[in-house]
Order: sequence, then C-alpha cells, then structure tokens
Amino acid sequence: MDYSKRGFLFTGCSYSYGYGLGHYHKDYPRPFTERTYEFDEDFPNKSVYADFQIKQRFSNKVVNHYNSFSKQYGGISGCDLVSIEWLNEVLGFQNNLDILEGENLRSSLNNTPENSFLEDYHTLIFQTSYIDRNLAGVWKEIKNQNDGTYFDSKEECCEFHNTMELGAHSQLVNIIADRIIDISKTFENLGINVYFIHATDVYKDIPYIMDRTIHITHKETTSLTINKIMKDYSETCIGTDPIFGTNPPNDFHPSLECHNSIYKSIVNKLNESNPL
Repeated sequence: MDYSKRGFLFTGCSYSYGYGLGHYHKDYPRPFTERTYEFDEDFPNKSVYADFQIKQRFSNKVVNHYNSFSKQYGGISGCDLVSIEWLNEVLGFQNNLDILEGENLRSSLNNTPENSFLEDYHTLIFQTSYIDRNLAGVWKEIKNQNDGTYFDSKEECCEFHNTMELGAHSQLVNIIADRIIDISKTFENLGINVYFIHATDVYKDIPYIMDRTIHITHKETTSLTINKIMKDYSETCIGTDPIFGTNPPNDFHPSLECHNSIYKSIVNKLNESNPL
C-alpha cells in the first residue's frame, strides 16, 4: 500500500496528544516550575512549545514518514468513550442510532457528500486509555457485584469502583470493548484499516482488539502497553527522563524518546501488514 496517497485518523488521550513534549524544546525556560505552557495562557512563547509538541508526537512522525496527512482528536485528555464519540462525529452520524449497521452504512455514506473523507483516509490508529475513565459514561449498565442490582446513581457506581484495580472492571471492560469493536468494524466496512496501541493492558483478553494491536518496541524490549515501557525505561517518561538531570518537569507522560519508539513501532507494523 502507498500510504502517501491517503491519510491517517488518530484518536486517544493525552498520550496521543503529546502532552508535555514542549518541555524538550531547546529554549524552554529552566529550571522547571509549576507554571507550564499546557494550561498557562500567559506562558512566554507558549505557541512555540505547543507547535514543537505537535511536530514531535508520534502521530505527526508517522504522517511525515509517509509524506501523508491526518485528522486527529484535538482534546488534551480523554477516554475510549470520548474517542468513540469523536469517531462518530468524523463519520457524521453522531446522533444516528443506525451507525453500526455495517454494510447498510456503506451505501448511506456513499450518497452523503459531506462524508467524502471516506475515500481520503486509509488507516485509523486508536490509542486506548484508562478503563475507569469510562465509568461515568456507562454507569447505568454496570451491576453491583455485591447484590447483582444496577446502581441508583453515577456517584454511587463510581464510588463503589474507586478502589478497584483496572483489570477488575470486567463488566466495564466488556461494555467498552464491545463499543470499540462496533465503531472499528464500521470503519473497516468502509475500507479503513484499524490498529490499536494501548496505555494499559485491560483489553488483553479481547481477541478482536488484540489481533489489531501494535506492540511497542523500545531498545531490546517489546511490550503490549506504553505504561510498561515507561515503567521499564526511565528515559521514556518525561518526569524520569535523565536528560533533565535533577530537576525534571513534574509530568509523567510519554517522553520524546518514547514517542519516537511508538512512531517506529507503528511504521514497522504498517509496513509488515501492508507491504508495497
């Protein structure tokens, strides 16, 4: 496949956003303080560091590698439900209950001029985030594991699950996984390839997602998740990156080096899956 002929879609949380990469700009003021270019509107030269961040994040590196273009979810943070909502908006059917009807959707979209993007994009990279962030969006579908009844309020449901490990959210994982699979199959039915990268391993037992997962390789280690890479290698997390010496930013997002490894892992997978 010639990846330069059409574009990429990227969605995810702050990991895909490239949060904190502006700290690596050569002119970023030292020593680091609690003031940060991300949220401080009056931060000196804020736009310089924000532009640097966008250019250095893995999605932009993938696009530049193939001399292509992209559309990316623009939020700083997010969850998998937010990604799904954004993808529905990309499709133009965010309020259409029939959006997941597979082949029936194809003819509808082909007859809708505003969805001409369908012939412009070939690949969706979906970065999954922390599963507990989705809880507030589907609490009505979650049963109390103590008595098997549904919760009476969002607050009650979230409080009950507050102390649970991510992997223990079995109901939540299955609910969100089903929604991810539905929207992904819609894109695949429309001719757009879907791949996943992960912050955590909560979807490790979901075959559809795992079959499309890109593992991340950094140095001699290949891992299922970005978090595992950051745990194993100090230079892959901004807040522990030795490049900053004894005064690192108070920021524990993927580092510049980590984004480079994610980018290279994506390129290797794409070239392996769809050789020229």
